[in-house]
Amino acid sequence: RGHRKVTTGGVHDDVIAMLFGPAGPVAEFHAKVSERVYVRVLNKAPVGANSRTPEGHPSGWLRSQIEWTFTGALESRISTGAVLSKASGRPGDPYARWIERPAERPWKPPPFARADRPYLVPALDEILKELGLT
Repeated sequence: RGHRKVTTGGVHDDVIAMLFGPAGPVAEFHAKVSERVYVRVLNKAPVGANSRTPEGHPSGWLRSQIEWTFTGALESRISTGAVLSKASGRPGDPYARWIERPAERPWKPPPFARADRPYLVPALDEILKELGLT
């Protein structure tokens, strides 16, 4: 007769480790959902025209900078490091943030700003609704 460690709730530690481990079904579900959100973000991210200046960004700059990475056991991040180009009046400002949160734009806030719409939060909301989680 072997001894098994049992948690307070009566579930075996090895079962919990199997469920929540890197190769377990919870981690697999998390990865699949994160990937779906990432793909949706890529599809929703605005793509402007090529910059007309040599120091500007090409068309699709924001989209090309979007990344998906694992940041913890069951944590992931979809983000972008894209910043406004040297050709901009505000070089180095977070290019994506002002599209994701247009009301926070320090210049030309809506309704005068470009017609770009947020893409990250809507993508996450859509996937959660599709999964029946909201």
